[in-house]
Amino acid sequence: MFPDGHWQTAVAESILGDCLTRMERFQEAEPMLLESYRFLYEHQGANSLHSLAALERLIRFYTANGDPAAANRFRKLGEGDTR
Repeated sequence: MFPDGHWQTAVAESILGDCLTRMERFQEAEPMLLESYRFLYEHQGANSLHSLAALERLIRFYTANGDPAAANRFRKLGEGDTR
């Protein structure tokens, strides 16, 4: 078990959110994916492998959930476009 605020907890939550996405449990997945990405982005930076993997899971979530506009917003974040 990791202490509160440990980066590996955020990685695990992102992976769990991805599993929930694949099970089409979108309401459960979204907050988990968003929070884990935010945490990893803030603590490891935008270009860390963990942040980029969490971002890919978010893009996959919004694509699966039928929200291509949100998927594109996050895709642009990965490309460095913050508009």
